[in-house]
Amino acid sequence: MSSAPPLVSLLIPAYNERYFAEALASACAQGYAALEIIVRDDSPGGAIEEAVRHAADGRVRYVRNATRLGFSGNFTACLAEAASAEPLTVRAARVYLDERPSHLASTAFFLDAADVLIAKGLPALAVRVLSNLAEMDLENRHILRILGYRLLQAERPKLAVAVFRKVLELSPEEPQSYRDLGLALHADGQAQKAIDTLYEVVTRPWHNRFPDIELITLAEMNAIIATAHAPLDTSRIHSKLLRNLPLDLRVVLTWDADNTDIDLWVTDPSGEKAYYGNRMTYQGGRMSMDFTGGYGPEEFSLRRAKPGRYRIEAQYYGDRRQAIAGPTTLQVKLGTQFGTPEQQERLVTMRLSGRSEVIFVGEFEVEAGTRR
Repeated sequence: MSSAPPLVSLLIPAYNERYFAEALASACAQGYAALEIIVRDDSPGGAIEEAVRHAADGRVRYVRNATRLGFSGNFTACLAEAASAEPLTVRAARVYLDERPSHLASTAFFLDAADVLIAKGLPALAVRVLSNLAEMDLENRHILRILGYRLLQAERPKLAVAVFRKVLELSPEEPQSYRDLGLALHADGQAQKAIDTLYEVVTRPWHNRFPDIELITLAEMNAIIATAHAPLDTSRIHSKLLRNLPLDLRVVLTWDADNTDIDLWVTDPSGEKAYYGNRMTYQGGRMSMDFTGGYGPEEFSLRRAKPGRYRIEAQYYGDRRQAIAGPTTLQVKLGTQFGTPEQQERLVTMRLSGRSEVIFVGEFEVEAGTRR
């Protein structure tokens, strides 16, 4: 009978702000599963706390000392913190089970709980929490769509495929139903079924409230074909549509609520902002057409990226829906070398506050003399 690995506590009695960020990054890079990082802040300023916040690693436990302890006292306090600590998985499960009886009919509670668990590096427990949604309302495509997104976020694509198949059955008139299923199939390693499903988005007629989704999906389909480990059967795809268009940078914004208006903004190193009012930038960036309803996607694509920093933001204007699942969540996929063997993607998921706001998502850094 196998047992869970023992909890390891990595202690950082912190004072020197100059070297703390590097030390924390080294700690967060450790791959051991049952790890907690205890930081006790003995510094006079706020840089250490800011570095912990910026790291956004759920394994970090941060405590700021009320009074200066000195190195010896701070180290002893770290040891005491570790000795009294409850393992993260046990602590998270206990809090969830304590709150669950009061929120059995609340989809937002289970979504929020799963988001917290995923952020803390506990995807297995998050999936158990999400399983409650599948039992609550199997005919609500909005809830099921959100469930599918969370399962992908928790790196459970096979489960997400099953959910998105149900969504497609309930709402075949929405192109996102096919696109979501196709991308989930690709995440699950089913490349042939993925391109066959995505091709439906490319060829079917859609309502005009879904602008440019065919072009965005066409690019995704061709990228899958170009980067597949083995040749795929493309005989049913029109030859004029089989053209991969590699990109240095690609940003795709989607969200999990219908009838919601969110705009993607990308500002390049020269300060020029690509958005719905400036869809073509001087250096060749292209913003897709504005989505004022539906679930997105909105896409920024740039074939040749000039050196410098690219800033990604989203403008949330509001929604016209019944909030059955709590505030809207947006997903931003940040990609480099799209459509090539060197393709890398990072998914950023952010929960909105419910009011109109501009959200900073992240940045790309392209260095001189390199293509990333």
